[in-house]
Amino acid sequence: MTEIIRSELSRQLPEIKGISQISTPDDRNRTYKVICADRTYALKMYVTKDEARVKVGLCIQDYFFRRGFECPSPMRVSGEFLFQIEDNLAALFEYAEGKRILIPSQEEVSRMVESSSCFYELGKDYHGRCLIKKWELPKPRPGKFYEESIRFLNQMGEIGHRIDDCSLTSGLIHGDLNHGQFLFCDNEIMLLDFERVSRGAYLRDIASLLFFLKSDSRNSHIDGNQIVRQYLDSGVIEQREVHFLKDMVCAHSISYLLGRIWQFNHGQTAEIEVLKSIRKFDNVEEMVIDGF
Repeated sequence: MTEIIRSELSRQLPEIKGISQISTPDDRNRTYKVICADRTYALKMYVTKDEARVKVGLCIQDYFFRRGFECPSPMRVSGEFLFQIEDNLAALFEYAEGKRILIPSQEEVSRMVESSSCFYELGKDYHGRCLIKKWELPKPRPGKFYEESIRFLNQMGEIGHRIDDCSLTSGLIHGDLNHGQFLFCDNEIMLLDFERVSRGAYLRDIASLLFFLKSDSRNSHIDGNQIVRQYLDSGVIEQREVHFLKDMVCAHSISYLLGRIWQFNHGQTAEIEVLKSIRKFDNVEEMVIDGF
């Protein structure tokens, strides 16, 4: 693949000195480091075929970067942010040296909350094209874990009825907020991966961050209450909304679990990953947040 990338990019970039994959096997999208004569780029190749969604995300990311928000700068190739390498959608970014922290300290999580709160504040002035965030749940199919799928879908329906009847503070949200989406670069912190940016309730992003943190037993030291209080103090959400937070976290857990079951039934993941997802749900069920 690196030679294909070199061939496709050589017409657009100055002398390419090296290409190496820097994404982990767990990343759905592949990311490569492209070292050129004058600068270094990050090349991202997307699994999704939803070209419209990725294009909108890149335009929004450019909007935020130009307003001083800490995120990688998307680069135009032949006048466009998004292009193709063989059958893959791809985009180039200014390369940023840093690290993702999968077992963060409470202080590091606090910086993530500050970054996302800044994102929400800047997003209030964005009036361009944006998608509406909806739950995307795969349909269950007969086979292993079918009964579990039906049970969790029914539970998702009950949660939906409770959440839909309330008015939640909304705006531009990241759409896939988790602690792996932040890059720590010296004294800066960058927010990554804007392809799921949409309009929705801020509580959905907060619930996503809590789910991915608290469903991992290695992050048992993280105080979820402190995260919620920080969002409350910053004015992102109102006190009345905390009552719906656990429902929202459970909804994220169910969505994640149903996705794993779908992947298992299509031969894309192992059964152990489904069982891990069920344990994640159990961990979320045991969460206690002030206001529940």
